[in-house]
Amino acid sequence: ARDIVYHAFLGTNHFGKTKVFSPLERTFDGLFSKTSLKLTHSEKEDYKKSFLHALLMFQYSVVFDPISGKCTYSRDPLTDIDRDLAKYKPYANLCKNKEELGNVLGEFHGTAKSRNIAEGWIDPRSNDLRYDEDITPLHVLRTFREEKKALDDFRRRLCGGLADLEVIHCQPTEIDDRAKENSAPSSVFSQ
Repeated sequence: ARDIVYHAFLGTNHFGKTKVFSPLERTFDGLFSKTSLKLTHSEKEDYKKSFLHALLMFQYSVVFDPISGKCTYSRDPLTDIDRDLAKYKPYANLCKNKEELGNVLGEFHGTAKSRNIAEGWIDPRSNDLRYDEDITPLHVLRTFREEKKALDDFRRRLCGGLADLEVIHCQPTEIDDRAKENSAPSSVFSQ
């Protein structure tokens, strides 16, 4: 794979001939020609899409700018685009499409939430407080509670009251025990 990428971005193939395709097209062609797997057209397209998404996430990460106090991209995908990569139309189109960029790279959080995540008060994956409420600053608690209330209200409106039902969180052994109590086949829950 290293040699394929090396030759793709130098613009030559193994015979020293210059190709007119973009480096990404040459990379994909090289990878697909060297694989021992029989990939369908759909599988190749899925791979290309995933590859482009990973490339975008690497180049244009959503970061918190402490000076402005807001989320931003590490580089602007509209103005700071790699010329070699932009020769591949699907990549260039992704960089120009703000909605798709948001889907791939993630949406920007509000200013207060961004600051709280950047300062380590809120876990960005679970959106839960990282520390006990007694040591969490008041401004963080206030923002956290406001957002939680807004989300709960939204869920309640959306689900017509079903959001009030509690979700039971069980350890795997608890699930096994509950399943056995309900006479489920043991083979389904064996480890």
